[in-house]
Amino acid sequence: MMFQFFGIGIIGILEVFTYTWPAEHLMYMTKDVAEATFNMLENDHFIKVWKCLQIIIMRSQKPVTISIPCLMPTLSLNYFTSYLSTVLSYFTTLRVIMDD
Repeated sequence: MMFQFFGIGIIGILEVFTYTWPAEHLMYMTKDVAEATFNMLENDHFIKVWKCLQIIIMRSQKPVTISIPCLMPTLSLNYFTSYLSTVLSYFTTLRVIMDD
């Protein structure tokens, strides 16, 4: 029974990690797009292209995040570690209660 519970626990943790890792990557890629666009502004381009690059930089200032309002905060690796910490503290509390 303990091995089954351990397996289900590991699968649950891996599932949450598979959702948070791409979300974290998406935030970093948004930042990288803004930096690459800013580096393109150093070259002398046409004014129309330059204005488009400025719009891309302005829209990339706030990273793209994945969240569900009132249900789940922004998915990131920080969220994953806090989720994991909360689950482990719940199990520790349950273990203390079961031992008494």
